[in-house]
Amino acid sequence: MRFKILLLNLLIFKMLYSNSYILKKFEISPIIDGRIEEIWKESLSFDKFYEFFPKECEISPFETKVFIGYDERNFYVAFKCYDDVKSIRKTLTKRDEVSEDDIVFFVLYTYEKDEGYIFGTNAVGVQYDGIKIGREKGDYSFDTYFEVKSFISDSFFSSEFKIPFSSLRFESKEKNEWRIVFVRIRPRGYVARYSFPLISQNNPSFLTRQLK
Repeated sequence: MRFKILLLNLLIFKMLYSNSYILKKFEISPIIDGRIEEIWKESLSFDKFYEFFPKECEISPFETKVFIGYDERNFYVAFKCYDDVKSIRKTLTKRDEVSEDDIVFFVLYTYEKDEGYIFGTNAVGVQYDGIKIGREKGDYSFDTYFEVKSFISDSFFSSEFKIPFSSLRFESKEKNEWRIVFVRIRPRGYVARYSFPLISQNNPSFLTRQLK
């Protein structure tokens, strides 16, 4: 099975362009321990994160990289977030209760409708997941099975996700087109939010404009 991930650019004014990428299949699957090893070089990677709250359309001063890939049974995502690690906010808490922490998450759309899966974590690997529908806030009463681990180094924290395809709903066909948005939340003196592709405060739906 081959998956085609279509990354939509949700810009402040309107969609200016969109890019499609063929997702690479891992020959050897990553070990999920939070440490981004050499195997991730086989994956697609992106690092053009922009602030969308409270400011809009400013390049993030804090480097963030994301990586995506898949194997026969699972979809994989990894984040690498550079920072002063002494300033990272992290709480070892219950699932879905990480709102005051440094957070990374992504919203994955497996159908051409405005309903996406949310998968996220903090710098110590607490899971959270939910569903985002249209302009509504995420519904975190939804839980599904996935694995995530985080790791803190001397200059960044990193997180690795493993999402079984059996935890997702999608069409059974040879080629699937999916959509995805990546977000990093950094709470310090204020809560800054960064994304790739760029999204807008004025359109709480991550997908609506692109489907018109």
